[in-house]
Amino acid sequence: AAPTSFLAASSSSSSYPLQHRRQLTMAPLTLLRGGSSAFSSSALFSTTTAESTETSAPIEIFRSDYTELSYKVSNVSMDFDIRNGKTFVTSSLTIVKNTGKGDLVLDGEADALTLLSITLNEKELVEGNDYTIDGDTLIISKSLLPSDDDDDAKAVLKTRV
Repeated sequence: AAPTSFLAASSSSSSYPLQHRRQLTMAPLTLLRGGSSAFSSSALFSTTTAESTETSAPIEIFRSDYTELSYKVSNVSMDFDIRNGKTFVTSSLTIVKNTGKGDLVLDGEADALTLLSITLNEKELVEGNDYTIDGDTLIISKSLLPSDDDDDAKAVLKTRV
């Protein structure tokens, strides 16, 4: 079903070409197995141009779909630098081994964030060699991460929102 859309009202909206009008889109509510409802809270209300009104349905994930994490983030510290209409975020993470069977996988929002740099234990990481970005997923190579249970790694990610 198509999302319900409401064109933002304005006394001068008729003088703007269609592509400059703003639209408020309400995401559809989806019923999941067991009768519970779900929607993406980030997509409940969003402003878009009148030409783009596409939304995606939520994906149902079960406990049995999860696997144990290879690494855990045991501590997070974030510094927000907001000035001149721009926001820069420096996230400091302490990474510890859990199973150590795979790479460290971090989920983000590629449309909302721009990765500026990553350091791991004060070493600048290089995209393609040390980490990869696949859509909304950042993957840091297992070879760079702690291999002993007592070790940890300090990662610093700098992003622009």
